[in-house]
Amino acid sequence: MQGGNELVTGRSNSAADLAALTRLGQSVELKQLEKRLSRFNLFSILRTEYAEIRHSNILAWLLDPKGSHKLRTDFLIPWLSAVLTENAKRADRPECWFDPASLDAMQVKQVYVDREHENIDLLVVIRFEDEKNWVLCIENKVDAPESEGQLERYYKFVERLWPNAERRLYAFLSRGAASAGHPAYLNTTYEGVSKTLRDCLELDIPSGPHFLLEQYHDLLLEKFVIDEDARKLAAKIYETHAKAIDYIVANKPDHLSDLTRAVVDQLQGRADSLGIEMDASSSSIVRFVPEAWIGDGNSGATAWRPGGPIILFELSFASDRVKLEVVAAPPDEVRAELIWDLAGKPPFQRPGRDRPGAYIKPFKRNSSIRIDEGRNGVERFSREVVEWVEQQLKTNECKTAIAAIGKLIVEFEDLSK
Repeated sequence: MQGGNELVTGRSNSAADLAALTRLGQSVELKQLEKRLSRFNLFSILRTEYAEIRHSNILAWLLDPKGSHKLRTDFLIPWLSAVLTENAKRADRPECWFDPASLDAMQVKQVYVDREHENIDLLVVIRFEDEKNWVLCIENKVDAPESEGQLERYYKFVERLWPNAERRLYAFLSRGAASAGHPAYLNTTYEGVSKTLRDCLELDIPSGPHFLLEQYHDLLLEKFVIDEDARKLAAKIYETHAKAIDYIVANKPDHLSDLTRAVVDQLQGRADSLGIEMDASSSSIVRFVPEAWIGDGNSGATAWRPGGPIILFELSFASDRVKLEVVAAPPDEVRAELIWDLAGKPPFQRPGRDRPGAYIKPFKRNSSIRIDEGRNGVERFSREVVEWVEQQLKTNECKTAIAAIGKLIVEFEDLSK
């Protein structure tokens, strides 16, 4: 085997692997990429890079011509024009049959930007010099999925309140290529926000706002959109050091499994004091059953293991943040209907209008603990998670939910007789 771009073979060659790793460590391009990806960012330090509320606040500031950024409409109009251009070919949206370039020629008289009005993330009313009004409703999705009926409620509210507006526009802004679950909404991504911000940074604006905009732009490039320069640099590094990189990937630690095992061990050690019994877990989900749910009425399911529980708690690490859910996998229609009926009563909440086919999740608690915090120390992370679980189990809502499901399980026992 020769050269720096050899592929890893089935047979290990320690000397060659070590040499390849050494060359990678000395790579000038790798140092450039590390510098690019690890540069200072205020938002990352404050751990707000995925906080949807923070992004909505920044967008509200940018969209307001009176903001301290001094951009006037130099963000609002180009960004809105780009959203219209992006959706111009949608035959189902006649309000997009509009030359976005003509928007630049329209004289803006006044802009009102509102946050969380009727739970709408961003509501923008634009009044032009000719006294015509445009209303823009923006639903911002950074981490959370779209809720059942959410977009329809916002749509009806705007349609009812501004029936005489010349245009009523609805934008569904997301990190990736997510599509809105409502036909009225125009799909757009943070890549468009990033591009408009890049142009704004070329303008003459005060140093303070310029620094903040630059930091926000860098954050979007790193976390939300593809940094083309970084991608090309990474491709060049891989081309030169494929053997070393393949070797590293092949020996990459399973970080999520390590976190899960640590949390399982912590919960197992405190199972008696917490009043729980551990059940079958996976690489990213920890499962347990409260003592009040243990019995013949809560057995016989096969979703997690043969003869396993019908209802249990799942502590999930599969998304960006830790969450705790009650999950039910009813083995028959009768039990499924009983669980679904209970899900419609407080403190439970049905996950949708129609009953799911397999798993019913009537109770959920989201934590502020980010999964990536586990990289700072598995033991500390697992202790923090278990302490949070203990706090949740002591809340009145959780106690009520456990008691209600305990009574339901007694009904399940009667069904088995």
